[in-house]
Amino acid sequence: MQAKSLKDTFKEILFLLPDKPEDKVQLFVLLIHSINVKDGLINTGLRENDQEKEYVGIAEGWQKAVDKVYSLRYKNSDDDVIQFKFVCDLVQADKVQVNVIKVQDRTQMHTLDVNLSEIDYTNEESIMLTNYIPQYKKAILEKILPKQRFSLSQQIDYEDLQDMQIPKIQNIFGDFGQRSNYGQRDIDPFYQNSAFNRQDHGGMLFGPQQFRPNNNPNHHPRGARFDPYGPDPSINPFGNERRFGPY
Repeated sequence: MQAKSLKDTFKEILFLLPDKPEDKVQLFVLLIHSINVKDGLINTGLRENDQEKEYVGIAEGWQKAVDKVYSLRYKNSDDDVIQFKFVCDLVQADKVQVNVIKVQDRTQMHTLDVNLSEIDYTNEESIMLTNYIPQYKKAILEKILPKQRFSLSQQIDYEDLQDMQIPKIQNIFGDFGQRSNYGQRDIDPFYQNSAFNRQDHGGMLFGPQQFRPNNNPNHHPRGARFDPYGPDPSINPFGNERRFGPY
């Protein structure tokens, strides 16, 4: 299922309200709330001491400011309780400060100062264009979401790695198609071709046990190499004094 966009989340929350707000501060509160919901925060009330309840949309009474302060409370997937305060400037009506703390850890408060006159409230699409969205995510949201130890690109299942095998080359020669076996005969004296039960799989050297598939003097076995310098004839284990060369 495709995840909802921020615009869709914002429009859904507006749809669930009995009356669409016209106040800029309230629309901004709903914008921040939509970001929180989209990123997995659960709205559990308004203030710190309220009874916990998980709300669909937004908690009842959210639009009622106390001393020019709007409050919303959330919890994240680690069950951290997070308190939001939207503090309106008593002098400049377009100025709002967002203050956020984790209730279990009051040592740090995250803040963001907002000038509401810089946001276009014409419609949902124009609201989504505000630069305060990325600013809020960087200044506050990433500080209150649970830390992820690994990104998805780093999460590789070990069982998947076991399935990542180099495919065999399939052809009419059967076991000859396993390219990793070429030359194995030269380093393993006990190597046996599993398909033909003989030592004839792509080595570079020849001996009495190695056969030529036919009597064509121009035929060379698969994987054979012709070294113009060859081994010393005096130590040639096959008793052939001439150096290796084309047959």
